[in-house]
Amino acid sequence: MRHRSVRFVATLLILEALLGLWIFFAPTQMGGSSVYSVTSGVSMQPLLVRNDLALVRVQTSYHVGDVVLYHSAILDKPVL
Repeated sequence: MRHRSVRFVATLLILEALLGLWIFFAPTQMGGSSVYSVTSGVSMQPLLVRNDLALVRVQTSYHVGDVVLYHSAILDKPVL
C-alpha cells in the first residue's frame, strides 16, 4: 500500500513539473506564455546572429538594454 502512495505522489510531482515547463515554454497560441522568433538580420550581432531562435516573454516593465520583440506596422512582421 505504501508503494502505491509513493508512486502516486511521484506521478503528481512529475505532472506538476511538466505543466510548469509547458506554461513557461509553450507558445502563446497553445496556452503558454512564450513567443518564438527566428532572427534574420545582423543588427544584433554579436549577441544574436542570423537564424538564432529567440524565446520571448512579456514583462511588466522594460529597461534600457533589454531586447524586445514588437510587430512593425511598416514592415508588417515581427522585429527583434
